Amino acid sequence: MCRFPVAHTGKYRGAGEKGPEGVGASPHSDVYRLAAKVSGTGWRAALPNELATARFGSGTTVGVAVDASHATSRDARVTLTATSVDHPSKKATVACTVAK
Repeated sequence: MCRFPVAHTGKYRGAGEKGPEGVGASPHSDVYRLAAKVSGTGWRAALPNELATARFGSGTTVGVAVDASHATSRDARVTLTATSVDHPSKKATVACTVAK
C-alpha cells in the first residue's frame, strides 16, 4: 500500500462565491478525481475510491493498494494523480516505490 497526501492549497471562496460554472457545493473544500498507475512487470495498483475531498488549507491521505503476481519485477513505481473537480487545470502527481 502506498499512502499519498492530497492538500487543498487553492484560493478560499467566500460563502456567496461560486466555482467555475456554478460548480462547488462548498466554498470551504474541493473534490479531487484520482487516478493511479503502476510501472513494473506483474504489478497492479487499485484505488479503493476514485474521489477524495479536502478542506481549504488542509488535506487528506489517499491509499493506493498495490499487488504483485509471482513473476514480477523486483520493484515498481506507483503514481497517483489528483485533479480538482472545481478547477480541472489544477492537478498534482506524486509517486512512491514499492518492493517485493
